[in-house]
Amino acid sequence: MLVRQLALEQNQPVEFYAHVVDQNGQPLEGAKLHVILSRTDEKMFETTNFFSRQMGDEVLNVPLELVSDSDGWIRLSNVTGNFLRVESLTKEGYSGKDYYGGISFEPGGRRNPSSDIQMTNAWNPQKGYIFHLQKIEGK
Repeated sequence: MLVRQLALEQNQPVEFYAHVVDQNGQPLEGAKLHVILSRTDEKMFETTNFFSRQMGDEVLNVPLELVSDSDGWIRLSNVTGNFLRVESLTKEGYSGKDYYGGISFEPGGRRNPSSDIQMTNAWNPQKGYIFHLQKIEGK
């Protein structure tokens, strides 16, 4: 029971807010943000599964596609996990940087960005992490 409790405590509330803008700072609707949410699999601890599993089997990596709204906002909440990794941001006719990083969600409400320090804004619903996309000429 203690192992189960410790493992499931790794799943913390996840809040992620981002704002997608163009080169002029204008919001972009319809940008697709691809993220991977890592979390502990609760089903790992079902009595029929537990003893047949190996260490590491409890980790689920859930791919999610989030789409910016008409104001350029992307919001993710009401889920739990321990790490959110940003894979890519795409929008037809636009380009942007390839690597963004991620956020670890730790017990006690601690959050840590994995690379870009500005990612700290991603858990602030008023600021959000700002993604900049550049319009490709001729598109």
